[in-house]
Amino acid sequence: MNEIRIGDYPELRLIAWTFTEDTLLTEEEIFGIYERNWDYVQTDKICAEEQNFIDRLTVKYGNGIMNV
Repeated sequence: MNEIRIGDYPELRLIAWTFTEDTLLTEEEIFGIYERNWDYVQTDKICAEEQNFIDRLTVKYGNGIMNV
């Protein structure tokens, strides 16, 4: 199981404020956080690395669709 550190992605860190930056979550859990909190993501500030990560999660866990 691939676990990701919350603090590795700046926008994720902002929308996952209830967790410490060192918290490890599965990719599926993180995809859920992005979906539930997308209204708070500053899309104009997402770096390329984080956008690629979000795109990959969307394909893998959302079948290409993020329900936002």
